[in-house]
Amino acid sequence: MNEQSREQGAAIVLVAFALVFLGGLAAIVVDVGYARQVRRQAQNAADAGALAAVVDYNGTPATENAARARAVEYVEDNGFSSGNATVAISFLTNAAGDPCVRATISNRLVPTSFGRIIGVNSLNVGASSTGCQLPGNVTLPGLFAGGTCTGPGKAMVLSGNDNKIEGGVHSNADAKENGNNNTRVSGNATYVTNPLDISGSGAHWWTGATQISAVPWPIAFNIADFAPGGSRAVAAAGNYFSFTGDQVRNGAVNAGIYYTTGKWELTSVTVTPFNGRTGATFVSSGGLIDLKGNVNIRPYSGIPERLVLFTNWNDGKTGNNRCDAEVLKLSGNCNHFDGVV
Repeated sequence: MNEQSREQGAAIVLVAFALVFLGGLAAIVVDVGYARQVRRQAQNAADAGALAAVVDYNGTPATENAARARAVEYVEDNGFSSGNATVAISFLTNAAGDPCVRATISNRLVPTSFGRIIGVNSLNVGASSTGCQLPGNVTLPGLFAGGTCTGPGKAMVLSGNDNKIEGGVHSNADAKENGNNNTRVSGNATYVTNPLDISGSGAHWWTGATQISAVPWPIAFNIADFAPGGSRAVAAAGNYFSFTGDQVRNGAVNAGIYYTTGKWELTSVTVTPFNGRTGATFVSSGGLIDLKGNVNIRPYSGIPERLVLFTNWNDGKTGNNRCDAEVLKLSGNCNHFDGVV
């Protein structure tokens, strides 16, 4: 064998090693990148399951089955189930003694493409999340009024009939309810300022309410994230719908995030699964949200915090005590929502 042949043989060996190296690099870039995307989805699913379950769990064994069922339901809504992963729900307390629920997703095998070149056929991903009740026995998800309006203007007013909420109800001030037969399916009712103004007949959301000290906003949202080009809007992709001005919806809508610069008026709204997602979230950056009746919605499954309705409307009034401004109205009957408002 002459010198030239030996050099050609060495070059072939180097090329072969280079191909193996490049194949391994491709496996890292492509396959690991995809696995990280699936892990983010798993984290969203675990967050949704934990936040959903804690509303049913009060720290006693009697409430564990309902909490576990709700957690599994919301994890499955986000694409993870016993058919493609291991889903475990556990119960604990935090350092302050508040009841907590932990949702853990493991053993989700993500198939590889280039990784097969180096003998790696799949990657194992998972995630875990813990949701706890707020101090003072305030439960989420539910209806949370952070304002401190008292007197003629109420922080929270419910005037319709036969409305149903799944989750806690809290007011950092007072509240008024003059509708009839309104049901709080789960969660606690808490308030800060006496008196509660209850004049309707039958069941009401404030049954068994407890007076506590004010608590801070439990979940932070940014309206800009839901505007066109915002992070929540981009993440929703084909499940994002943007409008300008006042909007009216009556009847079925596809699952997704609905954003407008005006107000939302919702009547007889139900949600149809769309693009593998369920539920709907309505957001307004420039008007109130009015549920006129027979609205039956649960949160868009792409938002792990389980947001149903969100507005930061400023009606132009100045000062900190704008107690006559209407931001959320439940003026109709038979509304049913499960999530954070």
